[in-house]
Amino acid sequence: MRSARVLAARAISDIVSDKNDKTFVEAREVLEKDFPKDVALFEKIVHGVLKEWFWLEHLLNKFAEKKSASMIQKVCCFIGSYQLLFLDRVPTHAIYSELKNSFKELNLSDPQFKFAHAFLKKVENSKEDFLKERQKLFNSESESFWSEPKPLLDALTIVLPEERDALGSLPKAKKFARQRAIAALKIQNGELPVYGYQLSDSKSLLLENDEHFFENLKEGKTRVQGLSSQMSCEYFSDLVFKEIKQTKGKRKIRILEMATGKGGKCLRTLSILKQRFLDEKVNSDLPLIEWVAADSNLKQIKMFDLGAMPLIEKNFKHWVTVRSLKEDWSEPEKTKEQFLNFDFIWIDAPCTGFGTISKNPQIPFLRGENAFAEATKMALIQKQLCSVALTFKPTHLFYSVCTLTKPETLDIETFLTELNSSKTPKIEQKWIWPDENHEGFYWLSIS
Repeated sequence: MRSARVLAARAISDIVSDKNDKTFVEAREVLEKDFPKDVALFEKIVHGVLKEWFWLEHLLNKFAEKKSASMIQKVCCFIGSYQLLFLDRVPTHAIYSELKNSFKELNLSDPQFKFAHAFLKKVENSKEDFLKERQKLFNSESESFWSEPKPLLDALTIVLPEERDALGSLPKAKKFARQRAIAALKIQNGELPVYGYQLSDSKSLLLENDEHFFENLKEGKTRVQGLSSQMSCEYFSDLVFKEIKQTKGKRKIRILEMATGKGGKCLRTLSILKQRFLDEKVNSDLPLIEWVAADSNLKQIKMFDLGAMPLIEKNFKHWVTVRSLKEDWSEPEKTKEQFLNFDFIWIDAPCTGFGTISKNPQIPFLRGENAFAEATKMALIQKQLCSVALTFKPTHLFYSVCTLTKPETLDIETFLTELNSSKTPKIEQKWIWPDENHEGFYWLSIS
């Protein structure tokens, strides 16, 4: 059985060179099954090295001068360097020992090991100087340090219409947008504090892409998702609560969630609404909400049923009826009738995820070099989902993504406006740029 560090080396190598995270996913599944205690170290190493990749590469190039290193040799150097620089809990002698073992497991040569050992010694002896240099670069306003890959920076440079008017000229607005994109990448490469979904009993709840999530939740081993995701739930719950007040509780408010995932948005929204009902003494003999949780991924639906549904039954049974179903939306005409007459349709659409780099630092490597093309490709899926949703004629359509590119935000707003041009719809939209408190996010509502 390979060690967590060797599995991390393979995963990082494939992410950087092949733009593929399949090895990362498979390695994590192996560790979760056979060596669960090593999962945290594995993820810490992979995510940490990817976050620091360009800076570690800068250090290695200075050290190696004209010598070249293979990708896997380079990754092993970076894993050892990252541990020396940032993981104080790992004893130095253990780092060198693991380096030797990793080279042996990976069938790398003795000269390659000696090169890596010498580089780690340089990092160890110059640790304070290197960290000061890193901090200086991190605080720099220079674009060069944050433009790798440059297409990602370009994709995040969005000029919003109101900014052009406020700043008085397009060049000024472009400069402002560029500085904001650099700031977004910088903050996501730092240690970003994040927060979990909050239930009404104040316990944190998070749904991560982890099939063991709910069992980890019971054991207190959850990871947390950004505050920005909660903010969309808060905004959506406001819309729903207004509708409930207008109907005076005389009928159910019907909600269709077209990409429910494992149920985090549903749970968070219901917890906010329940508190509003209690605060404003809303009483009803019947449930006030009918929520249909749909997803094209059967695995997600099964996890919703196993994990979210019992929590809904326990916490919100009096207020809501919930049912889940698998639906791929490819032939909406065949299923159109059952999805008509919904008050709200919520599309938390698949996206490039460029607002979640702090949590998923592999994203720039997997999608960054072709960031705009990736965003354009995702926008086609998003537009298809929006088109399907509009055929169901909801009173309100709510769209959200954890990214900030033009094709997935402004272009979706333009697309929906054009589709509804004869009806003069009311459209509201919100960009949340990454900062110290949350990840990047965008949402739009159309009524």
